[in-house]
Amino acid sequence: METPDTQSVYRRLALAVLVRAALDALKPFSSALQKDAQDFFRRAAEGGPERAWFAIAGIQPQKLYSEIRRRCEC
Repeated sequence: METPDTQSVYRRLALAVLVRAALDALKPFSSALQKDAQDFFRRAAEGGPERAWFAIAGIQPQKLYSEIRRRCEC
């Protein structure tokens, strides 16, 4: 059985973080959680430290943030 390389492990972790944040932004358990998740995407799109998760996953935060804003009409 092969062990995954470190880069793929980090990429999967980053994708899991982004999926959870997207779910919280679109269908949260609470409005406070939704606001935090939306702020996470906004800060990433603006070049904040949250952008690192997107870089690891190979995703452009601006595109994802604009889609989240469109879907929840924030």
